[in-house]
Amino acid sequence: MSRLSRRNKAVVTLLVAIILILLGYVARPLTESPRRSAKRVAAGTYVVEHVYDGDSLRLANGAGVRLVGIDTPERGQAFSEEGRSFAKELLEGKTVRLVPAKEPVDRYKRNLAYLYLERDGKEVFVNAEMVRHGYAYAWPYKPNTSHSEEILAAQKEAQAQRRGLWARKPRKLKYYIVEQRTKYSLTHRSRCPKLKKSKSPTMRFEDRLDAINYGGGAPPCRECRP
Repeated sequence: MSRLSRRNKAVVTLLVAIILILLGYVARPLTESPRRSAKRVAAGTYVVEHVYDGDSLRLANGAGVRLVGIDTPERGQAFSEEGRSFAKELLEGKTVRLVPAKEPVDRYKRNLAYLYLERDGKEVFVNAEMVRHGYAYAWPYKPNTSHSEEILAAQKEAQAQRRGLWARKPRKLKYYIVEQRTKYSLTHRSRCPKLKKSKSPTMRFEDRLDAINYGGGAPPCRECRP
């Protein structure tokens, strides 16, 4: 083998090694994201290090937390950024009291919890506060329904005051369908593709808010957006 061939082979080997190292560096955060942290937390006080969106955050100890009983719009949807900004201002760097939900972990290995924050000498129920300002929907997810009445009351207040998600009334449909799944409910348009595939029982409502408030909260389907 000539000296040039050996040199080319060495260069190729070095390049392959660099590429493998870079791929490992890029992929690692995806699999070790605190959003999917397996770290469990007990009831107690913690510092919020980072807010991902209106209902997901990371504690200073690295544990990922999902606010239970509510659902915020996905990134790119209306009021997703406003909700994230509100949650960041409310929570980042603050000490909170965390109470684990009855079912304390979701399929993404996040801690499901209720958070409480001291503000102006009063304890604020963070989950309900997100809903009260119109940045989240009430969404009781069985068996974590212990605060569903309080969160629904916050949603009705936001609706009455036309805050956030409730500021603009969408075009009225002839009727709305609430799909009653085993653990939660969703509100659909009558021709929603997901609804056609479902075998869950349904209920029909003429009023959109009556549908969305049914059973403690049946948020709009993200696909058909009624």
